[in-house]
Amino acid sequence: MHQISTFSAGQPDREFANPVDKARRQISSTSTISHAVSAKLEDGNVRAAIRLLMSEDSPAAPSPEAVNALRENHPPSSSVLTDLPAPQSQQCVSMDESEVRKAVISFPAGSAGGPDGLRPRHIRDLLMYREAGPEFLSALTAFVNLVLAGGCPSVIAPIFLAGASWH
Repeated sequence: MHQISTFSAGQPDREFANPVDKARRQISSTSTISHAVSAKLEDGNVRAAIRLLMSEDSPAAPSPEAVNALRENHPPSSSVLTDLPAPQSQQCVSMDESEVRKAVISFPAGSAGGPDGLRPRHIRDLLMYREAGPEFLSALTAFVNLVLAGGCPSVIAPIFLAGASWH
């Protein structure tokens, strides 16, 4: 967390200035790749694990230049949640349980999770759970339809809509 706050403040971390740490970072690069491959395999995404192993690319070393390159490729959102349109009283799209089930099952293995760490695989596993799956599907379908109708609860809107780009 300290590194994130120093980068956002524009101050380089002293680890980057110390040449002794360069060898340690190279060793940790191999460890990082190992962890990434393990995570892909745990998610059942063998293709992505093989792609990581076969790639000659390596994780970028933490540096102010790397952070600036990321900021150029991923600029901050240009809108705020208050810019969202007000829900309309007209008929809106809704989904039935079979459509929600099909959508959840269609996520590729290893799909990334949200800020809470919940991955699509977790939702799929809950959906497949014999005892609670049908009840979970009903609740999930009701939530999807609530959001489609523009009724995203204000408590979760900052989290749920954080990655959305609204124009």
